[in-house]
Amino acid sequence: MKLRIQNVAKIKSAELELNGITVITGNNNSGKSTVGKAIFSIYNSLVNVEERITAQKENLIYQMLIRKAEDLSVQEDGMFSGIRISPARLRRYAKEMAHEMKEDELREIIEEFCQRLREYSDENVSEIKEEVYRIKSLPEERLVKAAISAYFDRIFNSEINNVYHADEDAVIEAEIKGREIYIAFRENSCVELQKQMNILNEAIYLDNPFILDCLNNGINGLEQIERTAVNKLHKNTDIMENVVQYNFIEDRMQEVLDKINEVSPGSVQRDESRSYCYKEKNTVVKLNINNLSAGLKSFVIIKTLLENGALKEKDVLILDEPEIHLHPAWQMVYAEVIVLLQKTFELTIVLTTHSSHFLEALQLYAKKHGVTQKCSYYLSKNEDDGCILKDVSDDITTVYSQLVEPSILLDKLRSELEEAEDD
Repeated sequence: MKLRIQNVAKIKSAELELNGITVITGNNNSGKSTVGKAIFSIYNSLVNVEERITAQKENLIYQMLIRKAEDLSVQEDGMFSGIRISPARLRRYAKEMAHEMKEDELREIIEEFCQRLREYSDENVSEIKEEVYRIKSLPEERLVKAAISAYFDRIFNSEINNVYHADEDAVIEAEIKGREIYIAFRENSCVELQKQMNILNEAIYLDNPFILDCLNNGINGLEQIERTAVNKLHKNTDIMENVVQYNFIEDRMQEVLDKINEVSPGSVQRDESRSYCYKEKNTVVKLNINNLSAGLKSFVIIKTLLENGALKEKDVLILDEPEIHLHPAWQMVYAEVIVLLQKTFELTIVLTTHSSHFLEALQLYAKKHGVTQKCSYYLSKNEDDGCILKDVSDDITTVYSQLVEPSILLDKLRSELEEAEDD
């Protein structure tokens, strides 16, 4: 996947190659998270967008039929006689009406609807037919643009366009398997969309291990990124699906699971009170997930996404500073988990980091597991009129020099203190 970002939020310009593990480093407030949010928004605003719009039109027709049924069920004396059609049948009518059909076929369905209400008349049929056509004729392109605008606006908090270039369009271009997606925004609204492919997968964005607590606490007050992640963790499956899914994963991903189990050998379950807990393997010990350490939650989240099938082959996983809550030893384990996930599932993984140790661990494990060619490295920098991203894959020393600068400053401070003590 190739990605080009122009004048989006804090980013002035960025061109990235996303073919495996993409690592972005740089100072705070230099646009690193903007890349992840842009990728997340592209995938999640466009995933099955046409089908979702059709479903919304179907729902509008369903709501209209309910209103009509209620209106036609009121007798002349003003008494409500009750709707004589079940919700399931109304849903079926709405589904049939929402799809393309000949006029006489549509009229036949509407006539059946009115006859079941015992309120058949040419006037009622014509009114309902006109309303159905009005809903179905809503322009799809305009609806898709409106949906994209609303989604990006929520993720970027109404700051999609670059404040330093407010008069220029914000542009995001993605090339996936030779097919292109082009989105342009003006004044935080989508004004142009070119789409040569359908997006079939959602992206998962993880930046806060405490979202695990929301399995018990609920999602009220969460932003869209966290809400999406919690819904993935909360994915409901029946017992048979869980068994099949776990065995399928275990067959293909034993190496990944073994690595995760070094830190997190247990799994998320529900206790007798229906609260989510963490059960240690081969013990009766159960811990409320809210009481797990932040570091352990990071591993439990990945393992849960795998076990419930929410993270699957060729998905997009975005990790914002995943090392921040991890002990250095666990950073090493997490880095290898990332590499193994990419290798096994062919994931597109985009992550940001401030840790030289974590970055080096990713490099070394990528070499160990033979995926070095699938790793790329970018450095974000602030300029007067926005941030730029530079590809430093061929010379990653520039990244390390920035990340180890605090150590140099500490050495300088230590020397100054020692000199002062000597004096």
